[in-house]
This record gives sequence, C-alpha cells and structure tokens, in this order.
Amino acid sequence: MKRSKLLLAVAVLALAGCGQEPLHSAKYYETHKAELKSELASCKPMLAALRSTKEGQWKLLKGIHDKNHKIMNCMAAENANDVLHPENLWGGMAAPINPNVMP
Repeated sequence: MKRSKLLLAVAVLALAGCGQEPLHSAKYYETHKAELKSELASCKPMLAALRSTKEGQWKLLKGIHDKNHKIMNCMAAENANDVLHPENLWGGMAAPINPNVMP
C-alpha cells in the first residue's frame, strides 16, 4: 500500500511540471525573433492590465518572485525587444541628455 501511494505521489509531481511552459531568457528571444513576436503579442495586453492598477502591480511582482514562467517570459521578451529596438524606448524620442553629466 505504501509503495502505491509513493508511486502515485511521484506521478502527480511529474505531471504537475508538464503544464508549465519553458523559461526563456532575453538572450533567447534576441536570437528567436519569431517567438519574440509571438510572446510580445500575447503578453502586451496582460502586462498592460497588470501594470494599470496597484493590485496588478503586486500580482506582477508576486509572479516574478514565485517564478511564474509566463510572467518571467513576458518580462524577458520585453527586455529583448528593448535591446533589439532601442528607438522604442523613451516613447520613440531620443533619450534626454543632461549636459551636466557629459564629459
């Protein structure tokens, strides 16, 4: 009886990890542009909704802390997009230049 419970527990744990998507880095998305485009299309509405309220912002931080693969992949895709398209930063404007910090 103990052995069957152990096997059942192992099977449940093995299947629990099957539903989670793989975790990707920004570097991965920089080299896999088709997946980057797909990920951004599915993530932008979700991230915009989360960022629009304080409660959503806490959910976003909790998702990162809990290593939620969907949220972490979305953040990685955004970072990769920023690296590949720096012109999109600052709302399409050139970065503000502070002459006091220039050499």
